[in-house]
Amino acid sequence: MGRESLVLLFCVLLWAGCPSTTHIRQEKGSERSVTPKESPQQVDGKAERREDIPDTKSVEIVKERTVDVKTTPWGALKIVDIHAHIGTFSGYDLSLSNLIENMRRYGVKTALISNIDGANLPGTTANLDEKKANQATVLAVQKYPSMLRGIAWTRPNDGKPDLIEPFVRDAKLKDGKSRVFVAMKFHPDMNQFSADGASLNGYMKLCEKYDLVAVFHCGGKWSHSDPEKIYTLAKRFPKVAVVLYHMGFSGEHQFAIDVVKRSLQKKDARIFLGTAQADPNAVVKAIKELGSEAVMFGTDATYYGKAHYEKYEKMINLMKSSLTQRQLDDVLRDNAKRLFRLP
Repeated sequence: MGRESLVLLFCVLLWAGCPSTTHIRQEKGSERSVTPKESPQQVDGKAERREDIPDTKSVEIVKERTVDVKTTPWGALKIVDIHAHIGTFSGYDLSLSNLIENMRRYGVKTALISNIDGANLPGTTANLDEKKANQATVLAVQKYPSMLRGIAWTRPNDGKPDLIEPFVRDAKLKDGKSRVFVAMKFHPDMNQFSADGASLNGYMKLCEKYDLVAVFHCGGKWSHSDPEKIYTLAKRFPKVAVVLYHMGFSGEHQFAIDVVKRSLQKKDARIFLGTAQADPNAVVKAIKELGSEAVMFGTDATYYGKAHYEKYEKMINLMKSSLTQRQLDDVLRDNAKRLFRLP
């Protein structure tokens, strides 16, 4: 090999061993990356990049296995579970992998997820702020776009609507059109605020602006999440659809049913019931009293772990035997598709 060839080979090897200009830029710059939707802000006289929406270009989209209606218990029903979670909660398996496995095993078509780590419970949850909690939800929905949609977790006590708005406005699926988030989540008890408080007004205005549903953990009477308090808020924003998860937690279902009944009679709010952890007989009673368009199926997945949906077989079977096909379809999927604007 001639001298010129050796020099050329040395130069090629030297070039190949050097970090790329992109890599050098990342090492010298901030640890944070910038997505096309981000804009610079001035902090201490220097330009800072916003990272509200995580860069999901490299997120692997997992192809959904086709649901076999013959081998999955609920595949033919095309169920939408309006109440599911990701995140960590001490003593429970709320992992994304567990949720997906439960959905596939039972044939649940779609689940609406919020990140439980947004709950202000240090030592029990990761206690993430609004930005970090919702970034995780974006990534989960981006990974399973045919199975999941997002619900933005809010923290009215220490968060602010301005932190939530980029998520509900800008976070999209890979098609660039479909939004990741279809609702906002309010948990008055785990985030320590009153459901009728003024701190919620800004969030509700965003729900109105972007046509999002407001979903509430609904507890018992006199709690932060008393259905009467949620009703008071809903009347301030009559255009916003409001869902009472649990129909009144811990079995106080009649209070929640009565609130929805009054809202229907007075036509002063748009309030619906969710069935998570509710008594199956109370669910059927609510459907009979309020009409099937006022109730939607939700389960608080995966509260019951790896056998989560098995705990709802009794509820599904009771509805099958007690309702017409039209009523059943409303509760299990059609109401949710209309309200949350699902495909």
